[in-house]
Amino acid sequence: MNPSVSSVNTVYVIPGGGSTNEQGEQGYPKWTEQRTIAAVNHYKESQDKQSSIFLALSAGSLNSPNIKLSDNSNRIQFECMSTMSHLKELLIPHEIIFGDFISWDTVSNGLVLRMFLEGLLDLRKETNVLVVQVFISDFHSERVSETFNWVLGS
Repeated sequence: MNPSVSSVNTVYVIPGGGSTNEQGEQGYPKWTEQRTIAAVNHYKESQDKQSSIFLALSAGSLNSPNIKLSDNSNRIQFECMSTMSHLKELLIPHEIIFGDFISWDTVSNGLVLRMFLEGLLDLRKETNVLVVQVFISDFHSERVSETFNWVLGS
């Protein structure tokens, strides 16, 4: 078992934002980049870095096709892979970065988050509160908040 997972107190959650930018071109959307930077800034200002992890949500979106990997393998680049790469570029250790390769919409983002948190709670040594910080854009915040509260039962 990863010893860092058994002592996690904070999860920084970054939902995907599609695979097209504001001009409709394929690529890493500015709003997802901004979410990621906000989460990293919060983490860097935190006193609890040793017990924090990141979860990049989303395999993709039903509204925009995923881009293909540049290795000619005909495989797609899942949305979370872009966020995970960005986190590494921002010097977040790869050992504390987790990705969701399952969900394709806001409801399934919430379900994956629920499964992830349930597994994490089962592995943790501590019984204190687990802090979940979700970083989302204003235009999507109401839908994410309502969906995640419903799925998490809060």
